[in-house]
Amino acid sequence: MRTSSIIAAATLIAATSGVHAGTPEPEPVIAPAPAESNGWDFLLSIYSPMMGVDGTAGVGPLTGPIDIPFSDILSNLDAGFFSSFEARGNRWSVNGDIIWLKMSSSVAPTQRSYLGVKQEQFMTTLSTGYELYEDERTIFDIFGGAALTSLDLELNETTFTVRRGVLNRSASGSKTWIDPILGLRVRHHLSDRWTLFASGAYGGFGVGSEEYWQLIGGVSFRLTEHSSIALAYRGIGIDYHDSGFLYNTKTYGPNLGLVFNF
Repeated sequence: MRTSSIIAAATLIAATSGVHAGTPEPEPVIAPAPAESNGWDFLLSIYSPMMGVDGTAGVGPLTGPIDIPFSDILSNLDAGFFSSFEARGNRWSVNGDIIWLKMSSSVAPTQRSYLGVKQEQFMTTLSTGYELYEDERTIFDIFGGAALTSLDLELNETTFTVRRGVLNRSASGSKTWIDPILGLRVRHHLSDRWTLFASGAYGGFGVGSEEYWQLIGGVSFRLTEHSSIALAYRGIGIDYHDSGFLYNTKTYGPNLGLVFNF
């Protein structure tokens, strides 16, 4: 009896083992490969177009000062637009900005004269940069490109004289030119939300204007994953003269804007 029980138990174990041996093992689950990134990041900024102008302008026989301090910009700015963009990937970057300002002002060069100036200025730059240095917090670029300036000027002068009374003269003109530029750019992340940035460009070299420069410095604060608020101070200097057309000015002021990254 005991022998029969042992034989039956052995038969049952063998049968059970055969069933498990014939059952295929489940295939391992393979996680899908993550989508490959195109390696490029994009920034789009929109700033307040509030910048003062200081310098000298002239068309033909009329030449006079332009004095639009930033503190008076609301009363002198007729219209404006200011935007910039950046595309960055694989140590290369493409940057550009667009500034359009339409302003009017008046000054008294002497006690007996009055000069009214109207100007519409379109400035845009386009450059290609290369990343010289990068670590976890800092990016340092060198870049080169071109700056285009298109300017419409209208000057109206009123002079009061003893013999001739009131004399009125006016002159207007338009010019468009392109300056080659070279520059440096740096961005430093203070934390996950705060970032410092600065750039400087110099050009002209007598190709378009005698001298062109642009300096920018500012700080940004990240609001969300894809948006930030930025405050920057920008200065642009231009020294251009050609065939009686003169524009030697500095355009400057703080700019508050929104930055979108995607």
